[in-house]
Order: sequence, then structure tokens, then C-alpha cells
Amino acid sequence: MYPFERYVPAGWFLSGGDALAPGSLPRQRIWVDDFAIASRPVSHGDYVTFLNDLVNSGASDQAQARVPRLTEPGKRSQKAPIYHWNPARSRWEIPKRAAGIVLSPQAPVIGVSWFDAVAYCLWLGARSGRPFRLPGSLEWEKTARGVDGRTFPWGNHPDPAFHCMQDSHLPDPGPPPYTAFSVDDSPYGVAGMGGGVQDWCADPWRAQGPSRRGSRAVSPSAHRAADAMQTTGAPRRVIRGGAWNLDERGCRSAARSAMSAGRTADNVGFRVCRTLTAQDLLAPT
Repeated sequence: MYPFERYVPAGWFLSGGDALAPGSLPRQRIWVDDFAIASRPVSHGDYVTFLNDLVNSGASDQAQARVPRLTEPGKRSQKAPIYHWNPARSRWEIPKRAAGIVLSPQAPVIGVSWFDAVAYCLWLGARSGRPFRLPGSLEWEKTARGVDGRTFPWGNHPDPAFHCMQDSHLPDPGPPPYTAFSVDDSPYGVAGMGGGVQDWCADPWRAQGPSRRGSRAVSPSAHRAADAMQTTGAPRRVIRGGAWNLDERGCRSAARSAMSAGRTADNVGFRVCRTLTAQDLLAPT
């Protein structure tokens, strides 16, 4: 495993069962196979590295198509790139502010579609030789809640000082670096699942919940995500987690929502995940 990854062991966990969480499913005991997930969301710094690697490999058009985009406040115009192109250095750069949002290399990336997030996972997988992908909705929920059905990653009591949400009195609009709220750490050591930005998940939205085989979660596949990149009219995809401009109900770990795979938002980013192999489990730590 990589230093930025955290191990989530196979086993049962308590999913759903939170009447105050929008979109929560009924309480269920679900088996999830083991997997590795990034300890933090993908940052602007991570994402601009991806774009500039595409540029350097001769895929400038692909990079331009994947630049994060948001609508300027008070305007109804088409969404515009929030990164700046530096022609003198032939690279994309992160400005200090765009679309009314303060940006920094350490803050979670926003303004990316589900397709952009999958493209990043495929790029990271090609570089590393590991099948990186987005987490499944049930993988995400187990990572956030552990096995005891807690309401938030840190426990059962809300506090705007614990996670980045609308009542946290942020000095600037937009998600700060994930280190700004150290209490927002899951039982597996994964940061920023109760606030900051929501995460794209691999699953298509289904009101009745993700696909399962009985009580067993179906692990997403990096190959299926790659195939979905070639289709048009993709269904809405699940988004999970709290965000800097959501209320306490929206930040509860059982909450579920969805967005069209091609849309972007100022409070939606992503984190990477992967299915483990026997080689991972036998490797020395």
C-alpha cells in the first residue's frame, strides 16, 4: 500500500438508519470486502499535476477539457475554467481566487465532474500500475462510520468546530485544506468525510440504494468506470459526505444525494480508492 492510503478491512458494518440524514436508507447490516482508500480528498495541487502531465505528454486538448469549471457568482453564463493557463510556461496554474472561491494547492479540488474524477483515477492508475477508482457508496459509508453506525466520522454529536460546514465561520468562501479540521477523521484515519467537499462515488444513483448481492456490497470496477467514460447520457452518480456550505443534516454520514455525471459544483470533489490484491496483503508494511 502507498503512504497516502488507509486500509479498510473486510467485514460487516451498519449502514443507513438515520432519519435526519437526507436520502438515508433503512438500517442494514452490510458486508464490504477490504479495500484501500486515500486518507484525504484529491487536492487542487494533485489535480493540476494531472492536467500538466497531460499537457507534457501531448494531450493539451484533453487537459483543457478536464480543467475544473464553475459559474461566476451572479452570472448565468456558461461555466468557465477556474485555473489559469500560463502560455509562457505552457502549464495550468491555480489562482488564489476564482468564481468567488478562495483556492489553494492544499485545498480539496472542486468544479470537477464525475467524468473528470474518473479520468484522474485512470491517469493515476496508469502511472502507478494499480487500478485506482472512485469508492462505491457503501465503501464510502463504511470508511466514514466504521462498523458501529455512528452519525459522524468522529462520533454522534454535531459540532461546527469539528468539521467544515456552513456554521463553521470560515474566513473565506470555499473549502480550506483538509488539515483545518483535524477532528473530522474517520475510524480508519481518513480525513474530511464529514465536511469540506462532498465526494463523487462510482455508483449510479438508485433510490433503493447501491447494487448488492444479498447483504454483500458489490465492489466497483475501474474497468467499468472506464467503459462508462465512452458513453453519453450517463445516469446521475451518487455523492456522499459533508461540505463547507451544507447544514448539519447534509453532513451526516448516512446522507446520500446525486448529481448528473457531467455537472460540476463548488462543493463536490472526490477521493481515490482501489480494490486490494493478494500482492498488497502479502507485502511488508
